[in-house]
Amino acid sequence: MKESRNAIHSDDYSLDSAGVSGTISNVSIYTRMKGVGTTNCYGGPYMLTWFEALSVYFESGTYNKLTTTWTDYSKSLDTNPHTSSPWTWEDIALLRMRIKLRGYNSSSYACCSKAWIVVTYTEAITGMTRRRIIRMPFN
Repeated sequence: MKESRNAIHSDDYSLDSAGVSGTISNVSIYTRMKGVGTTNCYGGPYMLTWFEALSVYFESGTYNKLTTTWTDYSKSLDTNPHTSSPWTWEDIALLRMRIKLRGYNSSSYACCSKAWIVVTYTEAITGMTRRRIIRMPFN
């Protein structure tokens, strides 16, 4: 995925949490990005959380000035940012990841090669801490 215009390009991704149970302690989103050409390229991962009371998604994330080498950028939250409550599996089922890129021109653009979400949780049956990694499919 790349953006070569002086405009913001974004893609949204959802995930499948079927068959997983336990107490969630943290949700992190990651992207691997770089700028090509000049240093006027920006990008970042954003978390879109569902707010039931208003039936809308809210966005929280980080917009970074990209380096010219592949770098991992992340956003990590211990609680749902819009309810301040611990994450639930229903929250995870409704969670979306947004990747934003902004390039400068055709010879200076932002790239994203990978995106993934990590849900850290304590398994209900064994009490063991697990991480579920969900990789985002790029077209």
